[in-house]
Amino acid sequence: TAPRPPVPTHLVIMSAEGQASVAAVVEELERRWGPCLALYQHGSSVFQNKEPADIDLLAVVDEPTLRPVRSATPDAQFKLDRFEVSVYTRSAWLQKLRLMDLSMLTCLSLPEKFVLREDAAFRDETRAVPLEPSLIFEFSCLYAEFTWLKAQALLRKRDVHKSCKNVSYVFRVLELAAQLLWHGRVVDFFAANCWWD
Repeated sequence: TAPRPPVPTHLVIMSAEGQASVAAVVEELERRWGPCLALYQHGSSVFQNKEPADIDLLAVVDEPTLRPVRSATPDAQFKLDRFEVSVYTRSAWLQKLRLMDLSMLTCLSLPEKFVLREDAAFRDETRAVPLEPSLIFEFSCLYAEFTWLKAQALLRKRDVHKSCKNVSYVFRVLELAAQLLWHGRVVDFFAANCWWD
């Protein structure tokens, strides 16, 4: 029989070594900010459009926090082993979810293997937020336009690789939004991968 192809490293996160690394991430979150309510895989390790150089994680910590969380700033991000972690407070996450931010909406549809930790009460709270089609449309259009303009700027700077990455991301944003509008959830995380290939 033919030898089996190697399993991509991003698919074996819950190996014993992966579990130890996730435990270390949770420990770091709880040491710096407080109780970890949720931890989700994000980015190329979920979309599997390429072998990721690292594994992006989105973390939600309970409030009150041990120190301020300034989401989307270097203060609320850290790297540990292969993990790059972005931290949100519970209230900030829920606010972005109510605004129909695609990152938060995507986490609602993740297969279980990509949900590394999720408090039951927090899960119920996020699932209770109703989808707002007009906000999904508005958010995705604005984000796609911003990303398209970023791709053009990168191309003018002759950074072809990053420009192509952003162009493919435009189509991923539109695809995710379309699935949310048609199905009420993301049903195919790989649908936009052809734009990267």
